[in-house]
Amino acid sequence: MKFIRYLAAFIAVVIIQTTLCRLISIKGIAPDLLLCFLLFLATKEGALIGVFTGFSMGLILDVYSPQTLGIGSLVGSVIGYLAGFLDERKITLDDKYKLPVVFLAALLKGVLTAALVFNAHAAFHHLFLSQILPTAFYTTLVGGVLLLIIGRRK
Repeated sequence: MKFIRYLAAFIAVVIIQTTLCRLISIKGIAPDLLLCFLLFLATKEGALIGVFTGFSMGLILDVYSPQTLGIGSLVGSVIGYLAGFLDERKITLDDKYKLPVVFLAALLKGVLTAALVFNAHAAFHHLFLSQILPTAFYTTLVGGVLLLIIGRRK
């Protein structure tokens, strides 16, 4: 039953990410709600589910850009695994730490993806300041607030 609920939520987040997030993007910078969903699921269900979900999400999204096939799966798996260490069944993560976790995860996703795609190209500094950092802030603002709201509903 949980699997079906999570699958339905995943499909809804993919639809929102691919439609609504484009509408609220600022100069091409959009929040990464799929990352927030991955963080939510990994902290609720643990590292194994986080790795599986991150890999699956990455693989599904890699279909849109086949030249980087596999990079999204790898990055999603790493983030799902690391977020799984914050398993709420074992430790309690205070609300004041959830936003920094979202920010750090968004930074990690951007840095890992850029490093794997561009092979530490000289333009990394520009990419970091113009894309990775703003995306991390926007994801934290929108997705982090959503995670806090969802966390309070339980």
